[in-house]
Amino acid sequence: MNSKIDKLQAYMDSLAAHNYFNGAVLVAHRGEILLKKGYGSASFQYDIPNTTSTKFRIGSLTKAFTAMAIMILHEQEKLDIDQSIDTVFPDYPNGSIITVRHLLNNSSGVPSFTSTPEYWSTTMRLPATLNEVINSFKDQPLEFEPEQILITATPVLCY
Repeated sequence: MNSKIDKLQAYMDSLAAHNYFNGAVLVAHRGEILLKKGYGSASFQYDIPNTTSTKFRIGSLTKAFTAMAIMILHEQEKLDIDQSIDTVFPDYPNGSIITVRHLLNNSSGVPSFTSTPEYWSTTMRLPATLNEVINSFKDQPLEFEPEQILITATPVLCY
């Protein structure tokens, strides 16, 4: 196992040396930590290296975690992915025509609130409740009717 870890560490060192990877890696096997190391920079501006304690925004990775949790609930028959979202978000204007499945596979037509300039310059940096996030875009029209278009830069999670 050590030769594989040595190869992985050499590979990660090479990526970081060429600025192809900035992050942290943890490899564990049967409860034993085999590799735990930060690579690259946490801040290029201030020349701060990544460590194993550096905090990262996980961004689009949350889609996979959310989809998995929803599919577990669906499998346990605690949630129907084909139900309209107005059962969960009764105040959402188009909730009766959008299903959980539409949200999972990015075919709902819900506006991309993260695409607005003010989101990146201001909103993203502020703590917000789920209702505050929904209220920020709920009165905008759908970008398209559900199922007409699939928009994603992330692989489809549920089809």
